[in-house]
Amino acid sequence: SSPDPRILFHPAYAPSALMIALVVFWMPTVVSAAIASREERKACPYYQANGCILDQVEKVCEGEGAEMMDPAASESIWMCCCPQPYTQCSNEEVDSVCLKTLKEITQNGEETLDLNGLMAFRSQLLENGGEKCNGYVHRDNSAAICGEWNNEM
Repeated sequence: SSPDPRILFHPAYAPSALMIALVVFWMPTVVSAAIASREERKACPYYQANGCILDQVEKVCEGEGAEMMDPAASESIWMCCCPQPYTQCSNEEVDSVCLKTLKEITQNGEETLDLNGLMAFRSQLLENGGEKCNGYVHRDNSAAICGEWNNEM
């Protein structure tokens, strides 16, 4: 049997009804406010690099990340520092902060990035982007587990 609906609105239960109303009507606003709009995310100077790095994470999880560190590969991690996704760029076009960060994390390309290295790279770039990159969820996340990372982000 269902409870008498008059009980929910009885003055003794008013705090419970208020809490229910807050959760139902206010929480969606809080959750959506935590995720920046596309315009806000695109204002981050590392918008393209962020998407490229997350694409690399997905490839590693699917067993397709073998060529990631090869600068000559068609979808190399090094291209994440170029203005356009997976399009080679000149030394003048490449983002110098992105390239420097990648070189530091990989010991100048000598070390291969694993999932956590990719996430650390992403985190560092978003940190370098300052306030313009504050709208990214999990921007300080430096660990990833295949099958879980994309559900959390």
